[in-house]
Amino acid sequence: MSLADDSPLLRSLSPVLTPSQPSPAKGPDISLSSMKVSLEAIKPIDRPDVLVMVASMLNTAPLPVSNIVLQAAVPKSMKLRLQPPSGTELAAFNPMLPPAAITQVILLANPLKEKVRMRYKLAFTLGEQPCTDVGEVEQFPPAEEWGAL
Repeated sequence: MSLADDSPLLRSLSPVLTPSQPSPAKGPDISLSSMKVSLEAIKPIDRPDVLVMVASMLNTAPLPVSNIVLQAAVPKSMKLRLQPPSGTELAAFNPMLPPAAITQVILLANPLKEKVRMRYKLAFTLGEQPCTDVGEVEQFPPAEEWGAL
């Protein structure tokens, strides 16, 4: 599987910065059928083999989005845990209001420090129409740098 150009999953992972750190390079925003998903890496506490990510999902369509489900998988040498999302519905986009977002924490353990490949499936209903997107994310910070994010 490869990440299609019209996929909603943002391929960049940028760390949360402390004031003394320089800004990371931004990756492209990618969206499909009005859903925009971004991943942000967060420095884990005393676990250099674990990457903590926050997936933020936004609706940019004039229709509501419901039944949002994000699933992910990694190779067997790694462990992945998706925490429950903050919600499963997003209101229709209104340019006069700040966009609503659903967040979901993803924990990725990589004890062998291998290159990460994460497959995902994003399913949701846009208005009354079911939508599904599948793909793969490969742009992760190198595993040996996880403890220094």
